[in-house]
Amino acid sequence: MEVKEQLNNTLAELLGRNSDIQSVVMATSDGITLTSVNLNDKSNRLAAMAAAALGLGNQVIATCQKGELEEILISGNKGKIFVYSISNNAVMVIVTKENPNVAMVNWEAKKTISQILELD
Repeated sequence: MEVKEQLNNTLAELLGRNSDIQSVVMATSDGITLTSVNLNDKSNRLAAMAAAALGLGNQVIATCQKGELEEILISGNKGKIFVYSISNNAVMVIVTKENPNVAMVNWEAKKTISQILELD
């Protein structure tokens, strides 16, 4: 099975495991979309903004001397956006419904990141 297909399957499984998650985007750390599930025409824009957010987040973490950036949470009154750094090369963005179970989204995301890192 091709890596992109494995990645799509892994992201689809994430959506299937947590009903709070509406969509997921995987992108390179410089903002190029690798794949997305349930996002349609917004994936390229979201990937670019997530990469920019990671860049800023890395600067904030470094300034405060808090180690390496793991995630960014952006909260809106109609949902949340989680931005996860995956190694130095990729970013995963999760868009949720209103009032998600943050702990479960985070747990499922980290489980999915582990699966992604194991892909061939």
